[in-house]
Amino acid sequence: MWRFCFLFLSLWASAQTVEVEVASKRYSIEIGGVETYLPYESSHDLFSKNASITRLIYSIHSASYSAKSYFARAAVLVDKVAGEKDKTLIIAPHILDKTCLDKPEDMNILYWDHSAFRGTSMGLFKGKSITVSAYGVTDKILTNVAASGNFPNLKTIIILGHSAGGQMANRYAASGMFESKTANPMGIEVRYIVMAPSSYVYFNNERAVKGNLNKFSVPESPPENYNRWGYGLERMYAYHRKNKITPEFVIGQYPLKRMLYLVGNKDRNENDPSMGKGEAAMLQGRHRLERGIIYYNYLVHYFGEQIKQTQRFRVVRGAGHSGGSLMLSVPAIKFTFSDNSKERANSF
Repeated sequence: MWRFCFLFLSLWASAQTVEVEVASKRYSIEIGGVETYLPYESSHDLFSKNASITRLIYSIHSASYSAKSYFARAAVLVDKVAGEKDKTLIIAPHILDKTCLDKPEDMNILYWDHSAFRGTSMGLFKGKSITVSAYGVTDKILTNVAASGNFPNLKTIIILGHSAGGQMANRYAASGMFESKTANPMGIEVRYIVMAPSSYVYFNNERAVKGNLNKFSVPESPPENYNRWGYGLERMYAYHRKNKITPEFVIGQYPLKRMLYLVGNKDRNENDPSMGKGEAAMLQGRHRLERGIIYYNYLVHYFGEQIKQTQRFRVVRGAGHSGGSLMLSVPAIKFTFSDNSKERANSF
């Protein structure tokens, strides 16, 4: 029997609702002695040995909360490259907010009290509070899959997300622990594709000078909390405290990350109801295209020209705010499937 979640667009000043089918599979995760279950979709069985798998795509959905759609888009991405289907494992986690579930306390799944994309640890299971971050869940799933022995030839993991999922991909790249704790010691390369998020995490208190895409300074009379976690590195979350993740750690590891940032050249709707319009968000730009351009310029400004050796930004022509268009773009395909780092860096 299908279960449905309801995305309340009234959060964005609309009364409409959208039905979304909850992902069909359940991943068991023990948290504080309680066994919880995260819904997910996958292309292959996670618990059977498969020596053919060399690549894993971890596809994070947007605030449409449709894990099935983002699984399907990742499957189309894999189909674009001959011979990759049997070698690529796709996992699409379902990261649910209680506001989009009908009677969530009756459902045997993990969800969150607030939007989980920035890493809040205010989790819920059967209506009871559990301290767990979506970042911690990602750590657990990827660590379990990589260390299980079921995929002995796994060499590359691509963590990608669009819109709200792009927010998570950006912030998880900055502060997630899987890559440094598990992937690096195992010789597994991790890459990230950040697609058209509403906002990005900044590494100091500078922002773009008004009217300028490539000049940065500390804002005069900035809004309160404009540099808090999610927008900056102040007031970081319980996940960070638990893992002893400091701003210095984040700043030290981020320029080493292999990143591709994508945004459509038509994604410039200043009235987009799903785009953050708070004061902290508006400091990052008027619309998603501008925010993406400014952010990459900021990375070069803050970390220096060497950031271009590991991180690239591309505008996808003809694309609006479309996860499918960005995920299936030439830069995304080349970044995902090229296994030669020099070739990948020079191919898009």
